[in-house]
Amino acid sequence: MGCHPLFINPRFTYYLSTSEVQFIPTMQHNPFASISVLLTHYCFDLEEQTTEEVVKNWLGEYPAKWVLSAIVEALYQGRYKVTSVEKILFHWRLRGKPNSHFDREFADLVCRVLLRRARLKAQKMRARQMPLRAAA
Repeated sequence: MGCHPLFINPRFTYYLSTSEVQFIPTMQHNPFASISVLLTHYCFDLEEQTTEEVVKNWLGEYPAKWVLSAIVEALYQGRYKVTSVEKILFHWRLRGKPNSHFDREFADLVCRVLLRRARLKAQKMRARQMPLRAAA
């Protein structure tokens, strides 16, 4: 079974099994879903916007890797508001590069929701693919 990279932060690479990659909403496959899952799971204050509107706006202005890293950075700072993520992204744009302060362990903790989702989806898909056994 091969492993594939999942980029959470430009400084770190996380490796997943082939079955996990197949079902996880990764940055390569679906950054919109990855970002939406984190905003929803961590109950970010969307300030009268929908998750879809927020994510669409961010992805229209910033690289997807930056957006996901900015969400993790906001969580690291204890800020659960969309405006906090926007401020982080704005400052990173001024600098020309991300400047995150969280470490790999924190990113792992925050992003476990994506991994759990991938594993659950993989288990459901395997269960659907298993032939039904006749009752004895």
